[in-house]
Amino acid sequence: MAIAFTIPLAKKFVPGFIVLLCLYSIYFFALERRFHLQKKHSALVILFGIFLLHLLGIAYSTHTSDAWNEVGIKMSYLVFPLLGLLIPTIKQSDNKSILWTFVWGCLAFVVLAVSYGLYRSHQFQDYSYLSYEKLGIFLHPTYAATYLAMAIFILLRFATHSEYLIKRAWTSYIAVLAMLIFICMLASKAGFIAALISILMAMWVWFKNFKSIARALTMAVLCIGIMAASIKLLPASAQRVSNAIVDAQNTSVPSANEKQEAHSSTELRMVTWSAAGALLLEHPLGVGTGDTESELINKYVQANENYAAERKLNAHNQFLQAGAEHGWLGILLLIACMLVLTYNALKRQNIVMLNFVLLCGMNFLFESFLEVQAGLVFFGFFVFVFVKSEQNT
Repeated sequence: MAIAFTIPLAKKFVPGFIVLLCLYSIYFFALERRFHLQKKHSALVILFGIFLLHLLGIAYSTHTSDAWNEVGIKMSYLVFPLLGLLIPTIKQSDNKSILWTFVWGCLAFVVLAVSYGLYRSHQFQDYSYLSYEKLGIFLHPTYAATYLAMAIFILLRFATHSEYLIKRAWTSYIAVLAMLIFICMLASKAGFIAALISILMAMWVWFKNFKSIARALTMAVLCIGIMAASIKLLPASAQRVSNAIVDAQNTSVPSANEKQEAHSSTELRMVTWSAAGALLLEHPLGVGTGDTESELINKYVQANENYAAERKLNAHNQFLQAGAEHGWLGILLLIACMLVLTYNALKRQNIVMLNFVLLCGMNFLFESFLEVQAGLVFFGFFVFVFVKSEQNT
């Protein structure tokens, strides 16, 4: 539960708690002397397969030190499958406790971030500390918004069983309101989509449980209305949405003489996707562990995209990132993992697990989500939790 609480709140403490969990699992295994591997654990087996790809990729890497450094960063692909092998099934009560702890961690992060943002805004007379990257403190807005979107769904899901924060309905709904507004303050476009996914899924769950389309629609309309109003009233959010609309409408392809460097987030994604796709076609087995950054920069320079090169941008798509580094096999393993998780969520009717998979899948399309600890530990930990849980949530 400590891991669930610190993932959104204090990521620098997460590795320490993972080490403690590993020590506990080794102790438990020494007592029982048996493994706990079942067919439903196939997603964890696939994660271990991705870790093996990283090890194999070192063999044809031209940046060996970078390769070993990346393997160290990607240890979650190894640790959580091993924990799944050593630890028995997680009971339903423990599963709920983990989810509630994660929600409390998200709320604590909101309070901390807003308080610190207000302090710095007053100190420097600059209200940009209450939006986007400066508001997220140590978390990129996309990751923070994704955590909050999942927490919102957990709150709304548990509300259908009359389970609330500190056993009061109003506390859960105020928490949902606060997190929706905070997501809008973060001004992450992927975060807006994540919140909508959770709201629409919650609407379906409410309709299914309360048997009232009016109640479900009212909840969804209120949540979306709060988001729309917040986006309109918050300058940074309104500007990012406006820029995204302009970028989407600007579909004309400039000639070679008219082409300018990409600078907006939407334009830059076109550049990174194109470069990663080109690497995949040129290297069907991938460029090797630790080589992706340098190879992508070479592609940016060749395309005269110096702004992207200077910022050393990754592929901004987890599937293309995996493909550029480990080829088609890397993409297939990642897709297989997501399909297995989706199948298990539907088969076990675990709607919270399905929400998690959809949120991660959406982020995989727009971010190299698993290239940093904020995404990788979140993904690996909750895959472990949901796969090992004994009953539905």
